[in-house]
Amino acid sequence: MNVSLLAKGGRYEVASASGNRYDVDIIGKSCTCPDWQQRTPEGGCKHMRRVDYEIKQGRVPRPDGRLPTELDVRS
Repeated sequence: MNVSLLAKGGRYEVASASGNRYDVDIIGKSCTCPDWQQRTPEGGCKHMRRVDYEIKQGRVPRPDGRLPTELDVRS
């Protein structure tokens, strides 16, 4: 899955291996994928978890648009 920041404030786009694209709001805790729309899984759908992972790894900007510092990544 490829993740990119759409807009400051926590909106990301996730491109899945199947070619689908989903909008994830990491702050508002929502996703446009069918799994989220139908079940609202506890802990988020796989797209929300992937965005969170990519932020923590420093691969995509945080919701404020900044990349995490080295100290942020270690914690």
